[in-house]
Parts: sequence; structure tokens; C-alpha cells
Amino acid sequence: MFENIEDLIITDVSNEVKLNSSYNELFKLIDKDNNNMLDFQELKEAVRNKDIKEIISKYRKTLK
Repeated sequence: MFENIEDLIITDVSNEVKLNSSYNELFKLIDKDNNNMLDFQELKEAVRNKDIKEIISKYRKTLK
């Protein structure tokens, strides 16, 4: 999910993104400063976080 994350980052986003509840929980785990935005450092840390990797792997299984 986070492979090549640098290519996926949009620095100027003006539209609000809506997430379903399960992704919203994941978003909250990654958003360490609770500003409702994911910055590069938060995503970089999420890639290394064992618990977040486990959650993401469950999402991947349900999408297949």
C-alpha cells in the first residue's frame, strides 16, 4: 500500500477526502499529530510500524 510513497504524495490538496470507518481508524493511527492530514513523516513512520502493517495486510486480503 505504501510502496513508492513519495510518488503518491500530493502537496496541495484542496478537496476533502471521505473514508469509510475502517480506513478512518487506520488514518487516525497514522495521523500522529491529529491535524487530519497525513504528512510524509507520518507515512514514513507508518510503513515501519508493525501494527499498521498488520492492519493494512488485512485490508489487502479483503480487497482481493
